[in-house]
Amino acid sequence: MVSVSDAQGCTAGAISTFPAKKIIDVTHTVQLNAGTGDYTLYARFLDQGFTWVFCTGSSIYGTVNGVTASLSSAWTLLSDGSGRYRYNSPMPVGVAAVSWSASAQVNCGDTFDYLYCVGGGATLYMPPVIAVGDAGGVNVWLRAALQGPMVSSGLMTDSLRTKGLVPLQEPYSGSGYTFTGVAAGLATTSAVLAVTGNNAAVDWVIVELRAITVPYGVISSRPALLQRDGDVMDVDGDSYVHFGSVAPGNYRVAVRHRNHLGAMTFSNQALVSSPAQPVNLTGGSTYGTDAVTYVGGKYCLWSGDGNGNGTLGYTGINNDRDPILTAIGGTTPNNTLGPVYDRRDVNMDGVIGMWVPTTIVIPSSPTWGAPRRTIRERSSCHDHVNGTGGRPALLTTPWLAFPLFSGPRARVLWKSCASGGTTSLTRTQWSPHIVVVHW
Repeated sequence: MVSVSDAQGCTAGAISTFPAKKIIDVTHTVQLNAGTGDYTLYARFLDQGFTWVFCTGSSIYGTVNGVTASLSSAWTLLSDGSGRYRYNSPMPVGVAAVSWSASAQVNCGDTFDYLYCVGGGATLYMPPVIAVGDAGGVNVWLRAALQGPMVSSGLMTDSLRTKGLVPLQEPYSGSGYTFTGVAAGLATTSAVLAVTGNNAAVDWVIVELRAITVPYGVISSRPALLQRDGDVMDVDGDSYVHFGSVAPGNYRVAVRHRNHLGAMTFSNQALVSSPAQPVNLTGGSTYGTDAVTYVGGKYCLWSGDGNGNGTLGYTGINNDRDPILTAIGGTTPNNTLGPVYDRRDVNMDGVIGMWVPTTIVIPSSPTWGAPRRTIRERSSCHDHVNGTGGRPALLTTPWLAFPLFSGPRARVLWKSCASGGTTSLTRTQWSPHIVVVHW
C-alpha cells in the first residue's frame, strides 16, 4: 500500500503501481437571463482532459456563497452532451465564491477506483446590467460594509429598515454635507425600501469620486443605499451608482456614512460605463493605516462617530460618548431611547444606548478632519500608555494630554485610585480602551 499527498492537501492510497489520485478540474461560466436580470451558473468537470460526464455526482459537493450541497442535489446535468451542470438556483448580480470537495472515491467510468481531488474554486463576478438611460458617464459597481450593523455572518442587519426608520430622502444635505454634481435631497422609493433578504437596504451612504493626486479632492458625489450583503445601490434600486456627468477614467472612490468614518480606495480605480468587476472596500485595500476594521469576515468602516465630527472619541473634547449618555439621561447609563433614526445610534438598531464606542480613531482619509496631535483623556489616577506607567502632563483639569505616538495604535489602561490595580469599570467611569491614531 502506497500513500501519497500533494500540495493541494489531497491524500490517497493505491495498491501496486496504480495511480493513487487524479485531479478533477472545474471550470465555471455564468449567463445572464435577460428576462429576470439574474445569472445562471454553470460548471464543467474535466478529468485528465476528458469531459467529466460519467462520474457519480453524489460524492462531489459544491459550496456556493457558503451554502454546501451535493452535485446531484443542487445541480442538473444538461442533456445537450456538453457535460455542463447547471446550478438550480438563480444567481443575483454581485460576487459569488464557489469551491468544491469530494467526500469519497468518485467513479468516473474507469477500470479502477481512484480518490479524486476536486479543484477549480473561483470568485465569480456577475456585473450589473446597465440601463439604457445610464449608458453615459460612469457607473460604479461598489461594495462596502459598516461596523455598526455588521454581525458574524458577514451580513449587516437592516433593523432601521424593518422598523420603518430609513427615510425616503437622503439625510446628508440636512446635516451639512454639500454634494458635488448633484442636487440636494435625492430620494428613493417605498418599493426599494420594501426589498427584504440580502439585498435589503441598511442605510444611506455617500459615494465620492475623488482626484487621483493629493489632496484627492472631490470631483463628484452622490447619495446611495447600502445593502445587507455590502452592495451599494443607486436611489432607484439599480445595483450600481450612476455618475452621468463624469467622464470615464481613473478616480479614487470613497464611501462615507453619517456615524462611521469614511474610507477611500488605496489605488486609482478605472471607472467605465459597463464595469466588469466591483470596487471592493470590504477587501481591506484602503488609503491610510487602519482606515477600516475587520468584522464578520469583511473590512468595515469604523463605527461610533456619534457627533459627526469625523473622529471617534470615548473621552476628551468633542467625544462621542457624552452625546449618547446625554440622550439617554446621563445619570442612568443603562437607559435607552428608541425607536429613532439618529447618528448617536452607533450600532444602527434604532435604539440609542446599549452600545457605547470605546475606541478613538482618527480617519485615514484626506481632508476629513485634521490629524489629532494630542490625545486627551480624563483621569485622576495613574495610567499606562503602551506599557509605560506614569501620568502625562496635566493640561486643564481634569483633562490629560498624551504626546504624539510613533505608531498607529496605543493601548491606554486606566487604574483605580482606590485599589491601585486594574478594575472593571462601568460606562459612567473611565474604562480601558484602545486608542487608534491615523497619520
